[in-house]
Amino acid sequence: MNKRMSILSKISKKNDNKILFMVVDGLGGMYHPDYDNKTELQYANLPNLDALASEATSDTGLIYTVFPGIIPGSGSGHFGLFGYDPTEKEYMVGRGALEAADLEPGTVNPSDVVARFNFCSMDDEGIVTDRRAGRISSGVQYAKLINENIQVEGFDFEVISTKDYRGVLIIRDNGNISDEIIDTDPQSEGLPLNTCVPRDGFENCEKALATAAFVNGFNNKVAELFKGQSPVNGLVMRGFSVFPTLPDFNKVYSVKSLAIASYPFYRGVAQLLGMDVAKGCLTFEDEIDALRENYDNYDFFFLQFKDSDCRGEDKEFLGKVRALEELDGKLGEILSLGFDTVVITGDHSTPSLLGRHSHHPVPLLINSRFNCGVDRVTSFDEEAFRHGAIGIVRGNDLMTLVLAASDKLKKSEDFI
Repeated sequence: MNKRMSILSKISKKNDNKILFMVVDGLGGMYHPDYDNKTELQYANLPNLDALASEATSDTGLIYTVFPGIIPGSGSGHFGLFGYDPTEKEYMVGRGALEAADLEPGTVNPSDVVARFNFCSMDDEGIVTDRRAGRISSGVQYAKLINENIQVEGFDFEVISTKDYRGVLIIRDNGNISDEIIDTDPQSEGLPLNTCVPRDGFENCEKALATAAFVNGFNNKVAELFKGQSPVNGLVMRGFSVFPTLPDFNKVYSVKSLAIASYPFYRGVAQLLGMDVAKGCLTFEDEIDALRENYDNYDFFFLQFKDSDCRGEDKEFLGKVRALEELDGKLGEILSLGFDTVVITGDHSTPSLLGRHSHHPVPLLINSRFNCGVDRVTSFDEEAFRHGAIGIVRGNDLMTLVLAASDKLKKSEDFI
């Protein structure tokens, strides 16, 4: 536990105030020359978000979920928002562990190595043409074919389809595996898969060399199995990791938390942090139903909205606008439950102009009766929030601000 979390664990206090912590995936954007030089938030019609930003009890600002200049991943962005500094080694958790944490208990052993993968499309030369294989709706049939038809001598493994084009590769512990290997995902179309090798500093590690050789051989067998097929004929893998042991979110912040998300990855993040997770959420409407049904049983609710990020990554400016407008249309129903503190932010920016995550800071709003009422922002967007009362902060600062806005902190002398 780092120093900041250690302090908060000593001065946080329980009360009945309820916190809604809404993460709008890929919330931030960039000015787009084809749409009046506006960001998606500026272009969208967001009457409910604008009204919330205008309230005297709302403070606004911008947040770097890691730190300025860094492009956050979804994992590091969420870890930063929850106060687990993703620049510290103990909180550098691989994407594989985050995705796999949502699997049924017992599916992954603590010493197994896991990787997150996308089913992908490649051409005859082995060049990745679509990292998401056309955003297929399910990869179950492809995972089944791999598990039934591919063997690699000396290794046991399992491929599990998690959602849409995503999945998890589990490399079972045989006493000769290591997670100190690099990703095969080139992170961009038009490139071949990376050859898996040990990470820097582990070049002579026999376990890392053996695991990298397995991954390369496995990828070759997958390509052979699906040769000539479309849209799936390969995998791009990243985040080789084992399950970490992390400080319990509820104990650090003296809350009882529930995570509500339709995507396995975000449920995995929450479970690694010790949050309870709502089951059976396939859509955002399901998430709202779960929020309503569990309102009386928890005092901290992590609510995740995904579609804004998907549309940004697909370079669909108007698609991201529609996603944000959809969220805005649901906001009244969500807020009617009566939360004492409402937090709305994102894990990173995903400008549709770029079609990927970016380093830009993300809008942040905190609504609470404990705010001092000096914020004069009247619209929910990046430019307006730059002038908000919160200013520009780092992810590590957020949970302190949220607890303070919920009257969940004792005086600082109490930790001395």
